[in-house]
Amino acid sequence: MSTTKTPVARAGLHALLLLGATVMIVPFLWLVSSSLKKPSEIFRQPPDLVPWLDEVLLEGTFVECERKAGFDAELEVRLDEGERHGELLKVHSGQFQGGRVTAPERGLVTATAATLLREVQPERIEVEILDEENPRHGNRMVVAATDLRRRVGLQWRNYATALGSFQFLRYTLNTLLLVLLNVLGVLLSSALAAYGFAKLRFPGREVLFLVLLSTMMLPGIVLLIPHFQMFKWLDLLDTYWPLTLPAFFGVPFYIFLLRQFFRTIPNDLSDAARIDGCSEFGIFWRVVLPLSKPALATIAIFTFMGVWNDLMGPLIYLFDMEKFTLALGLSTFKGEYSTKWHLLMASSAVMVVPVIVLFFTCQRFFIRGITMTGMKG
Repeated sequence: MSTTKTPVARAGLHALLLLGATVMIVPFLWLVSSSLKKPSEIFRQPPDLVPWLDEVLLEGTFVECERKAGFDAELEVRLDEGERHGELLKVHSGQFQGGRVTAPERGLVTATAATLLREVQPERIEVEILDEENPRHGNRMVVAATDLRRRVGLQWRNYATALGSFQFLRYTLNTLLLVLLNVLGVLLSSALAAYGFAKLRFPGREVLFLVLLSTMMLPGIVLLIPHFQMFKWLDLLDTYWPLTLPAFFGVPFYIFLLRQFFRTIPNDLSDAARIDGCSEFGIFWRVVLPLSKPALATIAIFTFMGVWNDLMGPLIYLFDMEKFTLALGLSTFKGEYSTKWHLLMASSAVMVVPVIVLFFTCQRFFIRGITMTGMKG
């Protein structure tokens, strides 16, 4: 059976992938867009992807403002049908649509044909002056809609304000320290365990491996209280030990991933190394690990992302603000009564950058590690 895809099938597959990519990237675009908006613009309905800035013309100069309320234009119309034919009425612009007027408060319940005679008063909008250098800063006024304009207004100062609102550099260094220790611990412990299950023969190996896999069925939340009680008994609360020590005891999923990858490496290479007098650890360190860079890079990426974005762990075990991580530091923007969404989005956008850079830098290792794992049963 031929596996060659027809042009129509290939186009359909690409369209499906493009649709999926679009759905996945929309939240990120909304995050970046919100980080460049004023607080009042973030939840505007309908939402705008592009940050806009409202300005009003005052004394020949456009100054920054914020829309508060709108008032329809007042129109004078003449009725062209019915018992009130020829009568002149003043209605709001919203009541006159498509040459017909509906004004229940004036006795016109059904749409009645009418002719627009003139605009008595233009559309008006209530605004609040936001320009701090203007003498009318903070004042509200009603202005004609024609005196307003909207332009693209990227609020880059949100980033400077956000990064200056908390100890960004300190929290970044704390997070990087945890990432480094966890990546090192996970790679060493998981690789050693996986090597034993993949290359060494000993009684009960398969049974132990099944027991290891069975632990993956335990939800992490079930172990939360036992872990907390254990670290409290060891007097390790408010330290980085609870967030790093478990990494040095291996992660079941990563052990499984590496075991499957190690089994794709021919045993002839290990046998040749043994003939040359290489120890078992030497085979692991000098033969197997260098050939397993794609799988190791994949696990390093997974670990980096997990630790970098972890909020629950630092929230439970860390109390001193000097030891906070970035994820925990971002929670300071969310208060009991209000949330500084524009600053939270700006900080979150900065926090996402290292993850994006890491993925695109290690993309080829990541894809190769995923596709090659499990090629041998």
